Amino acid sequence: MLATIKLTTYWFRVDSFEMTRDDLERFRTYIVSESDEPIRIGVTVFRCSRGFMCFADSGVPEELHFNESPAQIIYLIDAALSNLSSR
Repeated sequence: MLATIKLTTYWFRVDSFEMTRDDLERFRTYIVSESDEPIRIGVTVFRCSRGFMCFADSGVPEELHFNESPAQIIYLIDAALSNLSSR
């Protein structure tokens, strides 16, 4: 089963990411670890940098980032995991 989380880019475009439970748990663990190493989930590469969640299609994400803080993204992940559990 897939869950969708929606994140807003700094230029106010909403991006939807469909993730499996394993993807969501990996993403959450990555954010909590505060690692600055990139992680690929699906076709997107994510990286926590300077308090932002940066993203790119390839390489090391540095410039493009989401408006949501890492803590807000964890909240969205937790909500998505909860929705998957209730199905």
